[in-house]
Amino acid sequence: MVMASCSLQIAAGADLWAANALAILKSSQFGKDCGLASFTIESDSKRVVNWIKTASHLNSKYGAILGDIDKVSTHWRGSGVTWVPSVCNKVALGLTKEALKLDGDRFWMEGFHQCVRRQVLAELH
Repeated sequence: MVMASCSLQIAAGADLWAANALAILKSSQFGKDCGLASFTIESDSKRVVNWIKTASHLNSKYGAILGDIDKVSTHWRGSGVTWVPSVCNKVALGLTKEALKLDGDRFWMEGFHQCVRRQVLAELH
């Protein structure tokens, strides 16, 4: 069930790993801010998910972001981050492509972007 979804722009200059870590951080903050008791963040970045799960790379250039994820994760009872190949999550991939067309941050409370609805319906039929 989708309780809320969002599309946030991340400042330019971040490399692929930092952008993925920032996306996970923003997602975890969003879940916490929405008051979700339990949520799952899916990422297609296996490397970043492993860094989070093993608490490694805290002393790397990604350490500040990973440390913030670690702080927010103390509120994750029954929640977490999982790796899912992008080809297995066509909804997320479609939403990512759609987000590139937006000119600012967008939030959908108790709903989701139309591209998500199209993909879910396509998978049902």
